[in-house]
Amino acid sequence: MSRPGLVERLRGPSFADEEKTRVAGILNANLILTLGICVVLAMVHPLVADDPGRSLVIYPAVFVLTAALLLLVRRGRVQLAGVLWVAGLFVVVNVTAVGFGDVTSPAIMWHFVISLVVALLFGGRAVLLFVSLALLAVVALYLNATRWGLRIETFALTREMSLLTFSMQFAIGGTFLYLIVESLQRALRRARANEERTQELLVETTRAKRYVDDIFRSMAQALMVLDANLAIRTVNPATARLLDWREQDLVGRRVSSVLVGAEGGRGPEQLRAWVERLRADELHHVECAFLTRGGDVVPVLFSSSRIVDERGALVEIVCVASDITLRKQAEQRLLEAKELAEEANMAKSRFLANMSHELRTPLNAVIGYSEMMIEGLDDGDPVAGEDVLKIQRAGRHLLSLISDILDLSKIEAGRMELHCSEFDVGGLVNGVIDTVRPLISGNGNTMSIVVPKELGVMRSDETKIRQVLLNLLSNAAKFTEEGRVDIKVERVESLDGVWYTFAVSDTGIGMGEQQLARLFQPFIQADSSASRKYGGTGLGLAISRVFVEMMGGMIDVVSRRGEGSMFTVHLPASAPEKTAVRAPPRPPTLGHGHRVVGVPGARRVG
Repeated sequence: MSRPGLVERLRGPSFADEEKTRVAGILNANLILTLGICVVLAMVHPLVADDPGRSLVIYPAVFVLTAALLLLVRRGRVQLAGVLWVAGLFVVVNVTAVGFGDVTSPAIMWHFVISLVVALLFGGRAVLLFVSLALLAVVALYLNATRWGLRIETFALTREMSLLTFSMQFAIGGTFLYLIVESLQRALRRARANEERTQELLVETTRAKRYVDDIFRSMAQALMVLDANLAIRTVNPATARLLDWREQDLVGRRVSSVLVGAEGGRGPEQLRAWVERLRADELHHVECAFLTRGGDVVPVLFSSSRIVDERGALVEIVCVASDITLRKQAEQRLLEAKELAEEANMAKSRFLANMSHELRTPLNAVIGYSEMMIEGLDDGDPVAGEDVLKIQRAGRHLLSLISDILDLSKIEAGRMELHCSEFDVGGLVNGVIDTVRPLISGNGNTMSIVVPKELGVMRSDETKIRQVLLNLLSNAAKFTEEGRVDIKVERVESLDGVWYTFAVSDTGIGMGEQQLARLFQPFIQADSSASRKYGGTGLGLAISRVFVEMMGGMIDVVSRRGEGSMFTVHLPASAPEKTAVRAPPRPPTLGHGHRVVGVPGARRVG
């Protein structure tokens, strides 16, 4: 860091208070000047005085006192240093005048110099006080010369001493006059600079106000400014248009006269609660309503911001509101459309559920008569027999499709119920295997069966479990050619009770993650090309998932494209009494090493 130069030293210390810094600068300059005069007088005075020995005592003493005052200024005791300096000058001048000619002493002119110092340091009232003291001192000198006759031995009045004294007065007085003029000029420059800055700020403020006013008046949202009493102080044109009022007619009105609470009520209690909330809190995107001059209610999205003073007292509230009439109308139309769609879907489901008997009866008749015709043609025309078999297979296939659709319609209509009974699990599984064995072997597949002999008894819906297993095994046989289909059944006892797992796996075409994501959706197959190649409605897995969940279980799937799939059904030994579809309890851990893909309706095992 560089050391301060002469100009910086003469300028004096700086303080947070600008006036204190100014006084300190003047005192600093004058005290340094006094130190210089002491040095000069200490060298010159012995040359012109009759008794040069006194200069060796007086001027060093003055130098030390001046240096002490300079230290006070540097430490921030500016006012104290100024008062002590002026008082010291006043005492020295008057003592000198007593021993140096009384009222005719040239030292009296120092009062003028001191008055300039007081003007610079303390202002006009201090000058008046000092002038009064100086006048009293002159009168006292006059009385001392004419009546009292007090004498203090000082320097002898010689021409050389007079020349030195007046030279010092002119030098110091000129210095103080220069400081006064410079101070006034600096003050004038500051005043002009402040005036110019004020003009610039005024221009900037005017421009900013015009800019804000332009934004305020061009806003599409309604904007209101309320005072602390919640009276409307300012509104923009959008508010006037929204409320069908003139701007000047809204100013001064209570905001409660145009505001409707969040629930749309205008009762006294509702309005009072809403207004208190507006006064106490900042609201953000709250739905409420405005009341127009004609009495119409306009829904708005309302926000407010509180403006407080430095003490935290409320000054203003700025409110912004957006008309959401079109949004509310769109929401109402969407709600009505949704209700109509749901009603139409329910009507469709009720229609299909009611048509169950009417659709199945003629199909059963077709299948029955075809069986009778096959029995009658055992010894007849083989071509006719083959045609009748085609009719029978087509009828059974159509009956299966219609049954799936009717089951789904019952589920959607909420009419699907459980019919629980006790049955042997092993017998159920073996019966299903016997049913699907021809279908599995028909595609050149082999079958692996792991079914323990003593599986015990379940209390559940036997028909729905059979349908689920038939669906899974039929799909495995349909999508696997020249491969293997496995079925494994386990009985597991845990803290959650007794559970059964039915795992059906194959080495067929498999599925990717995108196909798994929509696997359990109605009317959708994992691959659209599969529907064209293998047939089916895509309802089997959706219905199976609902049946399993109705019985308190869950179904998981693991699959990889080109490697096959494995479906695992977890069912409790006893189905719940309620038949509503619900989230079942977590089954016990059944094995490791399989990645369970998260799909709608699937659960993670382990």
